[in-house]
Amino acid sequence: MFPYKTQMARQLNPPDYPCRFDFAKWSIEMAENEDDVRRHIFSYMEAAVQMGGGAILDLGVYMLQFQQYVFRNLRPSKVSVNGHLNSAGTDESCGAVITYPDGKMAVVSTSARVSLPNEGVIVGTKGTLKLPDFWCPTKLITPNGVKEYPLPRSKVPYLHHNSAGLCYQAEEARKCIQSGQIECEHMTHAETIELAMLMDLLRNEMGVVFPEDSQEF
Repeated sequence: MFPYKTQMARQLNPPDYPCRFDFAKWSIEMAENEDDVRRHIFSYMEAAVQMGGGAILDLGVYMLQFQQYVFRNLRPSKVSVNGHLNSAGTDESCGAVITYPDGKMAVVSTSARVSLPNEGVIVGTKGTLKLPDFWCPTKLITPNGVKEYPLPRSKVPYLHHNSAGLCYQAEEARKCIQSGQIECEHMTHAETIELAMLMDLLRNEMGVVFPEDSQEF
C-alpha cells in the first residue's frame, strides 16, 4: 500500500490540487515498490521549504502527542534536540529528549528517511506498557497480559492502516457540536497550542526556518 499522501492525491481531481496530483502521479510512475514511493515523496514534496515540509511537522506530531498524553498537564523543564537536515534545509530525521520535573523524561524520534518501529513504550516504577503502532493502536501490552481493542468493522474497505479508528474522532466531534461545546475535553485548545509550540521548538533547534516564521498572526 502506498504512503497516505500518494493515496490521497491519486483520488483527487487535477483541478483540486494540481501540484500534489502531478507529483503523486510522477512518484507512482517512477517507483517500483512502496519504499521507492516513500523515498520520492520525502525527497521532494516533504523536503520543500515552501510546502512546509519536514519530518517533525508531518510525522513527529504523533510522537509528541503520545508523550503529551503520558505526561499530561506537565510542562517540560528542558528539551534537547538533534537530527539531520536534507539539501533543501528541512528536517529528514529528528530525535529529542524532553525532560519533565520529578525524574520524568520522554525520548522520542521521527524520520522521513527510514521506517521506524513505531512502538510507544511507557516505563514506570511498577512496570512497562507497550503500544504497537502507537498512533493508531489496537493492542496494549502490559505486565499482566495483552489487552485487545478491536476496531469497528465495515463492508467498505479502508485506505490506511487502522483508519477505522477515525470514527472515534468523528463521533467525538459530532457529540461536541450537538452539545454546543467549542472544544473537546480530551484534547483541549491549550493542549493543541502546546503541541504546536513543541513542534516549533524542535524545528527551531534543528535550524529549520519557513518564510511564515517571520509573519505575525
